[in-house]
Amino acid sequence: MLVSPKLIVENAGKAGAVLYTVLDIAFLVTAVVYFYQTIVYVRYLINEKCKCSEDMRRDLLMWGSIIEIILIVQILLLSMILPIIGECSMSILNTIDSTRDGLSNAIHRPIDGIRETPSNIDKILNKTLDTSKKVLQKVSSKFSK
Repeated sequence: MLVSPKLIVENAGKAGAVLYTVLDIAFLVTAVVYFYQTIVYVRYLINEKCKCSEDMRRDLLMWGSIIEIILIVQILLLSMILPIIGECSMSILNTIDSTRDGLSNAIHRPIDGIRETPSNIDKILNKTLDTSKKVLQKVSSKFSK
């Protein structure tokens, strides 16, 4: 992205930001298709044993395209996976103390642990739903800005 979406929203409004995002996604898809077609064409030249491009240019073209596709896919995957891993890690770190206490109680007083299990499951589900709602609100507020 050459221009920040926040700057586009300020100058062109939400419709302009949406248009910019669609164009940016279209550019990425076009770039991936172009690099893929380049690889297919170079493979065709190799299979046909074409004498016109037996030098380093053919290898440079193929490996450059492969590296570009790998970089684009890696950036897209990391931009989707890193926030999920971060939120899961923070959730785990926030619940370590309560998990440790729960395990201690279950070991020392198993009957009480069995009685408290339904309420604990309810608490965990409610906390998970609340956390999910907060994350979705953060994400939606970022896209609406």
